[in-house]
Amino acid sequence: MNHRPTRFIAAASVLFVAACTDTPNPSAPSTGNLSPSAERSQVAQDRLATLFSDVSSEVMALPATVYADYDETRGKLVFGIENENAAPGIQRALAARGISADDYVIKRTEPIHMMSTLRDVYRPTIAGTQIHFGNYLCTMGFNVDHAGGRSFITNSHCTNTQGGVEGTKYYQPLSTTDP
Repeated sequence: MNHRPTRFIAAASVLFVAACTDTPNPSAPSTGNLSPSAERSQVAQDRLATLFSDVSSEVMALPATVYADYDETRGKLVFGIENENAAPGIQRALAARGISADDYVIKRTEPIHMMSTLRDVYRPTIAGTQIHFGNYLCTMGFNVDHAGGRSFITNSHCTNTQGGVEGTKYYQPLSTTDP
């Protein structure tokens, strides 16, 4: 009688179980190729996170500011601007809050142009877009192909009778746009 297949299955099972167990000492992600600011203490990281929430809306209100971000990996606040003329305004706003130039980076970036919105007409329909039913607006779930044909899934609160299956009529994005 040949016991090789049984031994192989037993050995494979042991290896599989070993591969699926957690390591007792998980390792942190490597920051070796990042700037030294990635090694900031938790206190310094928390300070920057607080500063970001305090200053980001003020900076975003300045002309030609494209985005504001807190880059946790590098430990820097990052601000995107359309042109170099916007930099002095950001620098003044940050200095007024006592934020050191070592704590932030200002980058030149292209402005964001809205290409579409959730309220645009989409054919075929896609998940996440606005749907209209009854007197309400909601967000479409996702399309489904099934034996009965094509349909879509959405939340039960997006029906005329919550949780019901009563034939709610839906429009995307509005009944007045695309009846």
